[in-house]
Amino acid sequence: SVAPEMTDDNFTYALVYARSSLEEQTTPGQHRFSDSVRLVSSVVFTDLDLDAGDVGGQVSWDPPNYVSHIAHYSVYLEGAGKSQVGFDVAVGSNVQVVQVNTLLGSFTYVSVYTKSSLVEQTTPVYITVSDTSSTVGSILFTDRDLDDGQIGGVVKWVPPGDGNVTLVSHYSVGLANDTAGTGRSEIGSLVPVGANEISVHANTDLTGYSHIVVYSRSTLAEQTTPSFLVISDSSPFVAHIELSDEDLDEGELGGRLQWSPPGDSLTEVTHYLAYLALDATGTGRSQLGSEVPVGTNYVDVGDDIPIGAFSYALVYCRSSLAILAEQTTPSFGILNDTVLNISDAGFVDSDLDSG
Repeated sequence: SVAPEMTDDNFTYALVYARSSLEEQTTPGQHRFSDSVRLVSSVVFTDLDLDAGDVGGQVSWDPPNYVSHIAHYSVYLEGAGKSQVGFDVAVGSNVQVVQVNTLLGSFTYVSVYTKSSLVEQTTPVYITVSDTSSTVGSILFTDRDLDDGQIGGVVKWVPPGDGNVTLVSHYSVGLANDTAGTGRSEIGSLVPVGANEISVHANTDLTGYSHIVVYSRSTLAEQTTPSFLVISDSSPFVAHIELSDEDLDEGELGGRLQWSPPGDSLTEVTHYLAYLALDATGTGRSQLGSEVPVGTNYVDVGDDIPIGAFSYALVYCRSSLAILAEQTTPSFGILNDTVLNISDAGFVDSDLDSG
């Protein structure tokens, strides 16, 4: 047998001599040999794993013009070392799958070797690996649901750079417990590439969530590591609600309902709405006037307003979020009906003329 990797040193024939116990024959049998070279061509690999430092996708190649003597192909990641991708590929199939989340490490090449039933070739065909990282940029979100513990509004983000967005097919957005996306709850459906925003419905419960996370997705898989934003929950409430009842009749109200505006969260408030109600949660409420633009901190009640069973004055903040009329939970003040009763009234006529 001829050992693998033996150099031909320009030899062109294999000779076989018969030998007796006396001597070796002078004229041998002979066979002209040719060096078999079987190299693949057109190796292609596109990294569809969108996380930095990870690769995934398909390695494909064109087979040699002659596949005789080839039993398999073997694919490797190479660089500072060598690691086979999957198992040997039978001749006739020219594709090998690189699993998602394959750590690239110090590897810089994808190489494809042909392999006979005897041995794998020493010199492969290879290409340089280009690691795709398609993480979105800045995430923006302003909470326009003005209730504590609830959010609503529009999440927006900056898409990956021009060279990295080409492999993105969709984005996935969710609420999560931390920067890694733990305990994720999806917001809406997948967002197609090119649309860089998604609406968060009003009254979305924030309990247990602290971050908004955005993942890029390729046709192969979703990123493992998202971009994230810490959520700021807007919950403005007015204070010092007071109705100076200037209608002095029992069971009737009149005058001006006043309040102090919210503090830091005032920027999200566009209007106020005032009501009379049976309790502090707004049961049986009846609106006082129309909505009041931010900057005005009162509403004129009028006079002769029957107080009935109403016990509370409520003020709700409203934002620009069109699908949400107002806060779910208002600020409140307790009504105080001012009554002036005049008793023991009398009149002494000091004009002494008749009539």
